[in-house]
Amino acid sequence: MQPTSDEVYKQINNALYNEQGNIWWDENQCLHLLKSSVNPVRVGYFRRLLDQVLDLFRVVHALKGRKFGSG
Repeated sequence: MQPTSDEVYKQINNALYNEQGNIWWDENQCLHLLKSSVNPVRVGYFRRLLDQVLDLFRVVHALKGRKFGSG
């Protein structure tokens, strides 16, 4: 992967992100597209994370009460 050039960074207008918060929810604004396109990815990520945590809890619960060691 190539590093991003300084010219690219100079063209980015970060002031856009300091606009009023309601532009994220207005379907006629450009940031709404970003919000609505990222949300499905976020839901999928958190679903996978939740599945991993629940699997870990199942393993811990299954191991509870068992004795380990050289006895």
